[in-house]
Amino acid sequence: GQASEAHAYSELTAEQLAALSKEYEAASAKNDSLLEEVIFFLNERIEEKKIKIHAVEGRIKKLESLIEKCKRNGSAALDSVNDVVGTRVVCLFRSDIERIEKLVKNNFEVVEIDNKIENANNPLGYMSVHYLCKMPSKYKGPRYEKTENAIFEIQIRTLCMHCWAAVSHYLEYKGDWDVPKELKLALGALGGLFYVADNQFEQFNAA
Repeated sequence: GQASEAHAYSELTAEQLAALSKEYEAASAKNDSLLEEVIFFLNERIEEKKIKIHAVEGRIKKLESLIEKCKRNGSAALDSVNDVVGTRVVCLFRSDIERIEKLVKNNFEVVEIDNKIENANNPLGYMSVHYLCKMPSKYKGPRYEKTENAIFEIQIRTLCMHCWAAVSHYLEYKGDWDVPKELKLALGALGGLFYVADNQFEQFNAA
């Protein structure tokens, strides 16, 4: 929660910032290789299973974002952040989330699962399933030496969840104190519409 985050938040010294920046640069080639490999694996396996998706996205967390996360974690170590390399599978239907989850479990070593869909307490929640993974240890050789034991994140969400997350993320900067009560109610209704649309798409797909 906000209280625990505020408690953990700590500024970093100039030496810590310099060390973090140096570590980030040193890991750059490894992170690039890891991201490329994970996206390749996901696209290949999804196509193999004939799952229709909207997109597979990938990103490497920028140094500025990494520093902020380290501050929130109360740590100056790069390995305290497990989502430096992140990918996202945006599927079309809710039922595909389970199929892609199975695909992830069968093809990567899963370290941790955070199901933000099941844990969401309202339709406006940041809805997706987050997996922290490693490349399978069975893959050996020079190609995999850089990525061995490196942790990365895979997020899975539907296109409706993705649209809502993009809109709500943009609106977040205003803060609760700036949003009138009437607008909060309207936003709640809008979140509900995204939720209903997701369910309707699923019903059309199943028909």
